[in-house]
Amino acid sequence: MVEKFPDERLKICLFGDIAAPHLRRWAVYFSNRGHQIDIITLNEILAGDYGGANIHIIKKKFSGGGTLTRMINFFPALLEIKKILKRINPNLIHGQDAGGNSWLAALSGFRPLVITPWGSDILIHAKEDFISGFFTKYALKKADLILCDGANIRDEMIKMGISNSKIKIFAFGVDVEKFKPALKESKRRKIIVSTRFLTAVHDVETLVRAVPLVVKDFSEVKFIIIGDGDKKFFLERLACGEGVSEFIEFVGRVTEAQMAQYLRSADIYVSTSLSESGLAASTAEAMACELPVINTDTGDIRFWIQDGEGGFVIPVKNPNILAEKLIYLLENDTQRLAFGKNNRKIIKERNNYYKEMADIEIIYKSIIK
Repeated sequence: MVEKFPDERLKICLFGDIAAPHLRRWAVYFSNRGHQIDIITLNEILAGDYGGANIHIIKKKFSGGGTLTRMINFFPALLEIKKILKRINPNLIHGQDAGGNSWLAALSGFRPLVITPWGSDILIHAKEDFISGFFTKYALKKADLILCDGANIRDEMIKMGISNSKIKIFAFGVDVEKFKPALKESKRRKIIVSTRFLTAVHDVETLVRAVPLVVKDFSEVKFIIIGDGDKKFFLERLACGEGVSEFIEFVGRVTEAQMAQYLRSADIYVSTSLSESGLAASTAEAMACELPVINTDTGDIRFWIQDGEGGFVIPVKNPNILAEKLIYLLENDTQRLAFGKNNRKIIKERNNYYKEMADIEIIYKSIIK
């Protein structure tokens, strides 16, 4: 239970996508602490319980997902946002990602401003698109504090001309009470799980291509692929083409409680992402559930996973090496279980949601003062 301190109540306004788990967890923690939480979002679809947070949905005037459409929608949205901020008068505003949400937060002119990049906003979008790069850099320069979870993100922002003095690295944190191990029956099919979005950057294709190599030597296995995205239909067709549909279950999007249950029932976790900021929350959740991890060499993964201690770090786009490591873990129960126990210990010590959010609260109070 999170202890409340109403006499130190803050008014925090978060800008972000209300379908994003990070935003929801952030809002719920500070709301449970007794602080006033307002969320400004352009997403009209609520996802999950936001506790006592006040949600302000800014409706888009024009439909479409392109950069130009986003820019056209910004002008009327900005006027409405300024009215909301004037009415609620928060102690600080916090952009949850360095993309469009933080652009609006920065353009509102309200201070102090905190920004938390999430990864692709810096590593991909700001590089691939001139307009995204321009406004992302503008927002970061306007920020009083930038919180990020990876050294690679920090280094990219420094290359953009952002001062290192206002960047602080922290772990997003995992709720180790929700994500925890469970007893499993020893005589059953082993389960391999992936919980990444089905998009190009997460390259779940590599996992699907590894399945035929695994089941050739170890047929008593099931692959659970959780998540949704524009590559889902392609991946389902690929599984059929590879002749391994019977071994793969595409679950789609799930709730946080369902995610925890799937992880508790699994034996091995795989992430085949091509790009990452720090440690992916999905990987950290799997580690908290005592799963060994096979992860591509992205972000700060080598800070969290050492070969032979918590799992294996492998090259990107290499289904052969992935299959080799999967077969090793499937055939070595003692090693697999030891890796998992080591991973939970690391998360409890270095990536605990309650400890990380408590540190953020101290930072909030400091920057407000």
